[in-house]
Amino acid sequence: MQIPEHLSTFRDKNILLLVAGKQNAALYHIHDGAIDETFKVGVERPHYSDNEGIYQAAPNSRVLTGSAEIRQDENVIRDFLKELDIKIKGLQGTFEELYLLAPSMSRNWIKESLPRSWQEKLVLEKEGNYMKEHPLALLEMLAT
Repeated sequence: MQIPEHLSTFRDKNILLLVAGKQNAALYHIHDGAIDETFKVGVERPHYSDNEGIYQAAPNSRVLTGSAEIRQDENVIRDFLKELDIKIKGLQGTFEELYLLAPSMSRNWIKESLPRSWQEKLVLEKEGNYMKEHPLALLEMLAT
């Protein structure tokens, strides 16, 4: 989609805009006065019942308890980063700058999983979950 005239700062640039949540992401390519969605990736969050838990026998006849939810969250994050890595490795082309919009809890994981060449081009980071925002609304926000 075309970038409006009032957002002219983005019209002559070649930028990748990575917008991410905890377990989903979208990549937009800003080039030649347009913004195009390159890909979306996401991992479904497992549904938990109220009765789930972990019980393990420990030495000295004690029982250890815990939550399955914590381990499942780690698996969801690991699966999401793996899917994101696969999508990124499949991309062709070059860009000048990378912008990352992600919540604080996942921003560092995402940054660390990016290829080194992408990390070197990262010029802007903004904290927050902007996955539901329209791409032009994201550009409006970044322009201010």
